[in-house]
Amino acid sequence: MKQVEECPDVDTSEPLSQETEFLVRSHYDASQGRDHVPGRIHAISEITGNSIEAADGDIGNADDFLIDTELWQVRYLTVHTSSWWTDDKRLISPFSIDWIDRARSIIHLDVTCQKVKDSPPYVAADTVDGAFEESFHSYYGIHWARR
Repeated sequence: MKQVEECPDVDTSEPLSQETEFLVRSHYDASQGRDHVPGRIHAISEITGNSIEAADGDIGNADDFLIDTELWQVRYLTVHTSSWWTDDKRLISPFSIDWIDRARSIIHLDVTCQKVKDSPPYVAADTVDGAFEESFHSYYGIHWARR
């Protein structure tokens, strides 16, 4: 709680600047004894609606995110694929994101279109439980470790 109270102020109505990101990362890295955490911080609202490109082409748009409320981590990105296949949605692991082009609003994945296309459709009414996660992670070859 003290960490959050002492965190630098962030204007959440504006995109996160590199300077603000550096200040926030430095604050949490120092308080957790780490020198550096790779990657970039992106607000969910900043990338919702972005185009999604697999390693070999466009697959749709970022539709939503599923959050693990115990760890407060993004577990899945929901991809709306209707422009490419049907009115289906697919889940993508954040581990499949290669990089985000903020200037062009494109999320680049390190998986192929076919890999995403062959994955099970996401139905919001279905429960994302342990069995689903085991099957999903096995399909994508992801080894998720809870802390």
